[in-house]
Amino acid sequence: MSEKKVCRVFRLFSFVIPILILCIYFIWKGLTPFGNNTFLIHDMNAQYINFYAYLKSCIAGKNNFVYSFSRGLGGDFPSFFAYYLTSPFNIITMLFPDELMPIGISLEMMFLFGLSGAACYYSLEYLTKSNHKLMLLFFSSAYSLSGWMLLNAENFQFIPEAAVLPMVIVSCQKMKETGKMLSTVLWLAVSVILNFYIGYMIFIFTFLWLIISNGKKFTVKYLGVFVFAALISMPVWFPVLRQFGATWKSTEADWYSPNINFPMLPFLKKFLPGQFDYQQYMDDGLPSVYCSLITVLSAIVYFITDDDLTVKRQRAILLIILFVSLIFQPLTMVWQGFSKAHWWPYRFSFMLIYLLVLCAASSKEKIPWFILLIGIPGIIYNMFITFDVKLYYAEPLSEYSEFVQNKKILLNSIDNKDELFRIEDLHPRNDNDAMFFSYAGITHFDSFANGSGFKFLSSLGFPQDRGTLQYGLGNTEFANSLLGVRYVIDGNEIRRREIPSSFAYLLPENIANKLTVTDEENPADYQNAAACALGYSSEILSPVETVASTENIECDEQFCWKTDPEADGFFIYEAVIPEGQALYAYVDDSFLVGKLSFLINDELVSITSPDGLIPLKKADEPEKTEFKILAESALADNPVIHFYTEDQENVAQLFSPLMKDLTVKKLSSSVLQISLTPTEKSGMLLVTLPYDSRWKASSGGEGLKTKEIWDMFLGIEIPAGVSELRLDYR
Repeated sequence: MSEKKVCRVFRLFSFVIPILILCIYFIWKGLTPFGNNTFLIHDMNAQYINFYAYLKSCIAGKNNFVYSFSRGLGGDFPSFFAYYLTSPFNIITMLFPDELMPIGISLEMMFLFGLSGAACYYSLEYLTKSNHKLMLLFFSSAYSLSGWMLLNAENFQFIPEAAVLPMVIVSCQKMKETGKMLSTVLWLAVSVILNFYIGYMIFIFTFLWLIISNGKKFTVKYLGVFVFAALISMPVWFPVLRQFGATWKSTEADWYSPNINFPMLPFLKKFLPGQFDYQQYMDDGLPSVYCSLITVLSAIVYFITDDDLTVKRQRAILLIILFVSLIFQPLTMVWQGFSKAHWWPYRFSFMLIYLLVLCAASSKEKIPWFILLIGIPGIIYNMFITFDVKLYYAEPLSEYSEFVQNKKILLNSIDNKDELFRIEDLHPRNDNDAMFFSYAGITHFDSFANGSGFKFLSSLGFPQDRGTLQYGLGNTEFANSLLGVRYVIDGNEIRRREIPSSFAYLLPENIANKLTVTDEENPADYQNAAACALGYSSEILSPVETVASTENIECDEQFCWKTDPEADGFFIYEAVIPEGQALYAYVDDSFLVGKLSFLINDELVSITSPDGLIPLKKADEPEKTEFKILAESALADNPVIHFYTEDQENVAQLFSPLMKDLTVKKLSSSVLQISLTPTEKSGMLLVTLPYDSRWKASSGGEGLKTKEIWDMFLGIEIPAGVSELRLDYR
């Protein structure tokens, strides 16, 4: 066989071998497409699969690429697309129907692992000029199945970059040899386009590679490479940074403190097989740097031989920089864009792995084939240990498919699909169901969701978590109507709310001129202030007088404790709740760690996140006059709890006149048509979308003024006589 054919065969093997090794695990553990288990874990389950489904709806014409009503309360889509969805390889997953997308996830993962192996092999072949092809094949497989790859296996926005890095370095070498910089410009641009965050890290690595390897020969021409690459990739990074600018959360104040991230010995153990643990994911986890012991030992051998001292010195400097960057907090933060990564920490550690692999492959000492063969079980063993930990809570394909099918049936039963309204699910599969099924909702989770949305929903009494807008608790009838929630899904039942609700409300001129809401710490007070701003003269949420007592609990001025530690302790509240009214509770200071359990007429209601308005009794339930709080763990002090009732008739009286003869139709994801009864006086249209200057309002071809209401919503000034207007997002 000719030399060229041999090279092609080994390049093919470098792509196929990582896939075959993955197949061993997938078949053994019954993962799709070989069984019912899936990679629906962590962000793949909570975010990406939902985003792929939404992108499919855009491609199918159901939504467009301009704006998304499914992204929390609504938001710009180009920045979202640029941050999460630019990888062309996602088409592999999207080729499958929604119910079977986990199969596509498995296949795309295998393809990306194979691609990283092939790219690494090609770069090792080009950079080392080695004829030891079995060695190169082993090292490229060690790279593609390294600890970083296994840790990030389900992060399809990260792992394609493992294939890009070797190609960037090869292009740098070609630029040094030929002086042509186009290839380097394009590969750097690709790194940003695939994922601007990891692309930023590759920019840093490439700059260090060029300046260290070229020394005094580093010219302005090399700086031009980065400038041109940034210009080419501007359609990706510009909308992302613009969105980050609008939702920026300040980084940790002490990021520049000269702290050491972790002790050295536990870190060095990560170079051994089978050291992965669940803590690896967490903010304070250790870098995943496993790439086989043979790789590490070969790299050491490379540095103690006498050849290529200049190149070794350059690579040693890069290795030291990467090691110190992992250990020393300020340098870590520079690589991570001056922001601490939440989960999957030290995301640039794959560059250290690649450099170790390159050094190992550059060794002149040939490794016998049987030693390489012995190294393969270590790689496979590490994969088994890692994936066993990762997949412990994975969702089975059957459960996922059943949920998708059932929810589609429920959603297809909804009428008036041409109108715009919100739907919420009391028991969603995850926080991004609205994006998966392409309906307007509230609950949403992504890395740079609208900051004003967090603040506003928190003020209303909705519990907030990092990156997550949540419906769930706090859903008073007032909040539901204000936010346009028309349908609520509860298990296998979907019910239409009887109280009027809309996506927009027309406020008379005398109300619109006074449209302010003061900051209130208590969400009930905030909702009452919002109702007052909308023209309601009474309280929407009325405080309830209670008679308090305790059972098996004693308290002093600071603390409470159970008199009998083996028995349940209760704070007991008694009150007369008017029949037909809903009941809510609000805890000023959470006195139970993680959970509150209410016992209402001996019926237990558990709340896992007691940081919002807690619904205790629906308006259509029989009257209940006694309710207890079970003090079952971590009792800290005497709780300060406020109780409120809400009358549905009051909510209807408020919103009915504000939405009379007003309809909101969704012409597309970026165009709304609003019809209303003409008024004799001017007024203000409150649209429950986050304010964005790119929303342009017009009527009869003439522009209408917009403004921000409550530091949150879009307001449109409506002249007298206007009966129809159009909203365009540009």
